[in-house]
Amino acid sequence: MKELLEFRSKCSILWSYDWVSITLVYTQVVTLSTYSFVIACIFGRQCIDNGSKDISLDVYFPLWTVLQILFYMGLLKVAEHMINQYSEDDEDFDLSYLLNRHSKIRSSI
Repeated sequence: MKELLEFRSKCSILWSYDWVSITLVYTQVVTLSTYSFVIACIFGRQCIDNGSKDISLDVYFPLWTVLQILFYMGLLKVAEHMINQYSEDDEDFDLSYLLNRHSKIRSSI
């Protein structure tokens, strides 16, 4: 009986995750700040020819800037997916089916 009560409490926690979503203002702020950071990086990290003989790889291809932009854009895509993690996509969990199934099994016991 103790295991069933623990399982029921975990199902209710799962249901509360589906019920409460991340606010829209937070996602808009993160999206705006990420895109403005990318635009600032594109314009601000360009190498300027100042007449010195010291040439680095960054003059031809800004490797670290590109890696940083890819990292931040990847984090943004993860955050966008977290908005509706239990959605109706093919790769997502069908939370309604799981909750209905567990409630039917619990009622039959």
